[in-house]
Amino acid sequence: MANVSFKFGQFPGDMKHGIVVPFLKKPGLDVTVTDLKNFRSITNLSTISKIIERLTLARLKPHISSSPN
Repeated sequence: MANVSFKFGQFPGDMKHGIVVPFLKKPGLDVTVTDLKNFRSITNLSTISKIIERLTLARLKPHISSSPN
């Protein structure tokens, strides 16, 4: 799947979805949903998305490092 993504330059649309979960920034803050500034959003991505992201970084990093400023 990773090689196909690299070949065509597209990430599979089905894998672009994540689950957003609100977490309190600090213990003791107001937990009512109406006060959203007390929450930090965390997105849980699929495992394959994380793997392809790391493979992309591994391929791009040497290229970027070798480029002149």
